Amino acid sequence: LEGKFTAVGEPFWKLVDGKHPSGLADSPIVILERFGSRGGSEPLRIRQESSRTLVISSSSGLIVEGHGSGDLFLEDVSGHLDRVAPGQNVWCRQLNSERKGGTKCRNLGGNLWILGMRTENRGTVFELTGGGHTEVNGFFLYSNTGWNEDEPAIAIQDSTAVFLGINERNFNRSPVSFWVSETQEGETRELRERPFIYLSR
Repeated sequence: LEGKFTAVGEPFWKLVDGKHPSGLADSPIVILERFGSRGGSEPLRIRQESSRTLVISSSSGLIVEGHGSGDLFLEDVSGHLDRVAPGQNVWCRQLNSERKGGTKCRNLGGNLWILGMRTENRGTVFELTGGGHTEVNGFFLYSNTGWNEDEPAIAIQDSTAVFLGINERNFNRSPVSFWVSETQEGETRELRERPFIYLSR
């Protein structure tokens, strides 16, 4: 698709298998690049529901969800990774998420790898559940709106995670006050101070 389009309500793009209107074979790889929603408008929601590979590159104003088994690649994307499906593989490079409130990135049991993530505003950045694995190399949080003391930046439950290079900038004297909440087999530990490296149990 090229050019401009207008969506009313909540936009929805889905990648599914075997539903080409002319009965053509599915492409094994689908690439979406250089597109996005206007500033201030509703974000464009994209669902990966197929077993094929979906690549999203150089795009902004997105909410991306994984519901299928196909691999997902995000490169230079401004938006939110709302769902990594159980068993799904997701690779991200340069992900920027600025959602105000609410969780910015959820891994519900898949394998998630991120090289470079920037985020700002309050709200849990990573919610990791379902026995998945997450690895983040380079995580910058600009806490420009303060922080809720009972809300962890990273929430891990019965999953594994590796965070390398955690950094923060704050200019309102209200930095992140709760960095990690990790629960494994019913036992919870919390970390209030910012770690530069965090390895889950």
